[in-house]
Amino acid sequence: MVRGGIVRPKGEVVSAIQSATAIGGNLASRTWLIDTLRCLDRLAPDFTLADVYGFEAELRVRHPANQHIRPKLRQQLQRLRDTGLVLFLGAGRYRRVTV
Repeated sequence: MVRGGIVRPKGEVVSAIQSATAIGGNLASRTWLIDTLRCLDRLAPDFTLADVYGFEAELRVRHPANQHIRPKLRQQLQRLRDTGLVLFLGAGRYRRVTV
């Protein structure tokens, strides 16, 4: 609803919720998705896989039972790509889609 201290228009928020709902999954997978989106919110719109890996230590604390943080992050980026929230630009580069 708020990005960068600015209230987003209702239509944008509704569209974002619909995109996130389309992803589905169980609570654990949605938790990972939300955590990944929170990390992406702290990056520039164009980012690299290495940038996302920079959150590995933080996510390891949030998900201590997961011993495969990097593969999980790649999986979440693929899910976000498949739902149109992230564009894969090639060679480990991504772009966050503004909805």
